[in-house]
Amino acid sequence: MSELGVYTAITGWTVPSNAKAGDNVHVEVQIQNLGYNTISVALSVLGAGIDVPLDEKNLAAWDNAVFSADFPMPNYDIDIILRSMVYGSSGYFEDARVTASITLGVTPPTPVWEKLAETSVAVQLTTPQPPTPVWLKLAELQLTVPLAPVQPVVWQKLNEKSVGVPVETGAPVPTDYKLIRKNIYPEGNTYSGPAEQCSYFFKVLLPNEIPGQTWMAQQIIDAFQNKVKDNGGEILSLEIYENDVPVLWTEYLIVAVARPVSVTYAKALIQIPWAVVMGVLAIVLVITIIFMLIQIKEIIWGPPGKASPLTTFLIVGGIGFGAFFLLKAASKKQLVRA
Repeated sequence: MSELGVYTAITGWTVPSNAKAGDNVHVEVQIQNLGYNTISVALSVLGAGIDVPLDEKNLAAWDNAVFSADFPMPNYDIDIILRSMVYGSSGYFEDARVTASITLGVTPPTPVWEKLAETSVAVQLTTPQPPTPVWLKLAELQLTVPLAPVQPVVWQKLNEKSVGVPVETGAPVPTDYKLIRKNIYPEGNTYSGPAEQCSYFFKVLLPNEIPGQTWMAQQIIDAFQNKVKDNGGEILSLEIYENDVPVLWTEYLIVAVARPVSVTYAKALIQIPWAVVMGVLAIVLVITIIFMLIQIKEIIWGPPGKASPLTTFLIVGGIGFGAFFLLKAASKKQLVRA
């Protein structure tokens, strides 16, 4: 059952067939939007002697919803009109309607009770006690649970390999490396305080005679000094160690110390971007084939001749740490050749 309008359709409704005078009458009507646009829809209920407010909703295209209304039943039969109202430029107007009838129900008479006799009865109340459970032994069974034996751990030897370990000699760098350049910059002669020490290794696929160790060392010094300043630092010292024992390449160990320009004892140390500096070096030295960062650490720097025991320990310790990695790499290379 449905009633079509221009914009909406009443697709169903629920109305009680009868009600007693004064009872609440609840009415439900299902209305569907027949258009492609969202519209405002309301349910209107008309009847003699009743006043029901509109139930308003917004319906999207082809959407439907249930509208409801409530009113007290008058003391007579009533015919009601259920109307689908659509909101237009001049307000709500009727688009579809259905009718329903509600008859007045008869209120049954109030019963009248007549007292015929009276008697008194004494009732003794007792609290019931739950029965005591009785357990009956039906059978008895003994079980023996053996303990699982503990399995011993058996180690199996899969492989064996000999590794050469360098002997600590106390030297700051491996014996094959020689110091070819050591620069103490003006700032390094006067500054005392926190700094950063960077140790790294690279190999050049050329003997040191081509184009010459002096040219190579100068390229490293220039790149470090310029790029450390560009990244907010001040270089303090730079040491370049060279190993020209290999025939086809030259190996270098670089130990550099720098500090941020703004560092003070009252502030936390701001790390200098060493990765940027080393990346520029790799571009300048286009013949570099191996480039490895060994260590970056914070140290306490003191000018030459004024360093405290703690300062000396930290600086030498950084170089020794880098030397240990290089000695270890050289030992592995010798084992492979053997």
